[in-house]
Amino acid sequence: MKQKPKSGRKGMEWNYVMINRNPVYISDSNNMGDPSLSLSLSLSRERFLFHHILNCFINHKPRLRVKSEEIIIKIMLGLDDIIDDYSSLSSERRWFISAFGGIIMCKLSYEFTGIVTPFIFKDFTKLNKAQKLEWKNRGFSTFHALFVAIASLYFLLISDLFDENVHEELIVFRKSTLSETILGMSSGYFLSDVAMIIWTYPTLGGLEYVLHHGLSMFAIMQSILTGEAEYYIFMVLFTESTTPFVNLRWYFDVAGMKSTKRYVWNGIAMFLGWLVARIVLFGFFFYHMYNHIDQVRRLHMVTFYGLHIIPPVLAIMNLMWFFKIAKGMVRTLRKNKTHTS
Repeated sequence: MKQKPKSGRKGMEWNYVMINRNPVYISDSNNMGDPSLSLSLSLSRERFLFHHILNCFINHKPRLRVKSEEIIIKIMLGLDDIIDDYSSLSSERRWFISAFGGIIMCKLSYEFTGIVTPFIFKDFTKLNKAQKLEWKNRGFSTFHALFVAIASLYFLLISDLFDENVHEELIVFRKSTLSETILGMSSGYFLSDVAMIIWTYPTLGGLEYVLHHGLSMFAIMQSILTGEAEYYIFMVLFTESTTPFVNLRWYFDVAGMKSTKRYVWNGIAMFLGWLVARIVLFGFFFYHMYNHIDQVRRLHMVTFYGLHIIPPVLAIMNLMWFFKIAKGMVRTLRKNKTHTS
């Protein structure tokens, strides 16, 4: 057992100890006259992060009174109960709740984009109805892209959920409540976006976008309901990190900024990002799956064939779009060079 003290304000220290690789959070009250404040919470790796943030807030607020600390502790315990209740639900119910949360997230970011944009881009009110619709649609697609890209980085590089040196469980069967929730929220986004694409067809995109979103949504839901192949799903979701550059390109175009340096630099960033996140990463995806084919063969039939059909289709689509991006970048650089000369 290894103890890691966290220094607090005078009269109070907040610590946690590592027991069986799990952090146990401890509040040690000294000279407070209230032993009931002594608290120990056994937390998962992800949930501990939330408590650590509250811990930092308490330790750096010297004017907080004991009563305020009691309220914060009660909030922490209440949230723990909510998390425990949520974790005890079936995968289907958790997916429904998280997908609904993803839809709400899209709606809020859609409306937020419409409210904030006029303060940034004065001519927004002069755009036609279709342009305003797509502008706000790309607003929530950008938010989702940043959200899942950060979450994917966390699970793939920071968290030990998929670390083969830590867990004995096969990597294709590993999952957590948090990872399922992130995937559920992402499926809510794809459901919202594909619904908007179909409803306004072809304003927001053609059949290729419906196919892309449909395959992505199916793969995510299949992974959640079976609890399989989450590692590969997060790897594919990280490809969404290129979406902000794609959306910025469209924004610059509509705003009449195609001749600016920002448009050119964004195009270069989009090309490089696409090369790394959607071409090279897919190569590693297939390499990893080939090296773990013995584990992949243990998956349910639908998941097994899904891994052999959906990623190759997405990879082909990414290659097609990549060549279009490359041609567009070369054309833009040539125009910019001619204009400079």
